[in-house]
Amino acid sequence: MSVSVFIWSVGAWAEIHKWIDESGKIHYGDRPPESSGMQTLEISVESFSSVEVRELNSADLSVLAREQKNIAKSKNVVMYSTQSCGYCKKAKAYFSSKGIKFTERDINNDPSARKQWEKLNGTGVPLILVGKSKMSGFSQSRFEQLYFN
Repeated sequence: MSVSVFIWSVGAWAEIHKWIDESGKIHYGDRPPESSGMQTLEISVESFSSVEVRELNSADLSVLAREQKNIAKSKNVVMYSTQSCGYCKKAKAYFSSKGIKFTERDINNDPSARKQWEKLNGTGVPLILVGKSKMSGFSQSRFEQLYFN
């Protein structure tokens, strides 16, 4: 079980996750493990001695999802790929599951895509552009850092 906690204070916002591993050890961090069953909580900090914790309702979660999408809309995603690339398929599945729009450029079937990929010093696929950042390969956590931050 993991718990996502939002800390709100004047001018600051942070997300902290709590989870329990298979051996029962409790962990805290800014990135949760890739597992299901995450619970989201909101913490309101009135002062250093007063903290209110409550579970977010569906309306709160809807607002957070819209905000996340609004932030993400400003970032253009382009993926240079091939049909046989397993990591490309994994990235596409992730993008679809999160509703992330992207442009796919197949470097084996599109000569102009191949030239762009070479200009970007591509050495493998996927090569993913997120705004002005470049990512070689696919890691969900690294992509989220580039896309949502």
